[in-house]
Amino acid sequence: MQFDANRTSYSKITHKIIFALQFSDIFKLKLKMMKKVSGFTIAMFITAVLSALTTHAQYSTFRLSDYKNPDYLYQSLVLDFAFGSRLSLIDERELRDFNYNNFSLGLDAGGNYQRFSNSLKRQSDLGISLNAGIHSSNSGYKFTEPNQENTSDRFRHSEQLEIDLAERFYNRNRYYFEVNAVMNNFYGASFTEEENKTDTSVYSSDYNQKNFNNSISASFLVGKGRIEQVQDARLALYLLEDLHKLNRDKRAATDGEIIELSELITSLKYKRFFDDRLRKIAEITAIDSFMQKKALQGCRIFYFTER
Repeated sequence: MQFDANRTSYSKITHKIIFALQFSDIFKLKLKMMKKVSGFTIAMFITAVLSALTTHAQYSTFRLSDYKNPDYLYQSLVLDFAFGSRLSLIDERELRDFNYNNFSLGLDAGGNYQRFSNSLKRQSDLGISLNAGIHSSNSGYKFTEPNQENTSDRFRHSEQLEIDLAERFYNRNRYYFEVNAVMNNFYGASFTEEENKTDTSVYSSDYNQKNFNNSISASFLVGKGRIEQVQDARLALYLLEDLHKLNRDKRAATDGEIIELSELITSLKYKRFFDDRLRKIAEITAIDSFMQKKALQGCRIFYFTER
């Protein structure tokens, strides 16, 4: 029996008796179609799940919780400089004879030093920040009628030193002893000289202010466990999984090769470059050489950079 949707819809309106006779056959046909579609859908779903599990299982034996960072030392120094000046002149003679001038000059400089080190027995984190600034300004105004003149000279400077230290010492049983210390020193001073003149009087004043703040805090901790930075190992897994999804890998990497690739990424990350373009070239070349040496990929890594 063949089923025509348009014909059945017309019959439903004009021939109720014929529709009643054919309804059981139509229901059986729909039921057969639903069974076929449901069976196909279930089969496709099971295939997709098995495929996803197979893909994930390529590197599922490697556990990030078991990863240990290699020994490394990272140091960075960031220097900041800022220079600013301003000059304002106002000369008004239409409404009133008035003259105003202002000149300011400022210089700020700072440096931020960071040092991270990691080894089996010790983890260290040191930060040193030093900032200083010098600012000077001169301003004055003058009225002709009434005769009045004001001049002001200001000078100020400030220096700030901050040291943040964290040291952890480990034994073979993963027990650790930690020392934390923070020191913050600030010193600032300002000097102001002001003078007011009129036809009948002269008034001058000096104002000096100095501020000094010093704070030191320390803490000692004892515990068990170790904090490991596993982002490089996670990145290595992403690279290998992407190769597998694109069918560009020759075989699955072993746990030892994943660790080697993770350590390579760590060493590249903490290598010093003065040009970010040179860093990218070095990273791509090193990872490509590793993949080719271990026979993990079926094409050169430049295939991904040219897409």
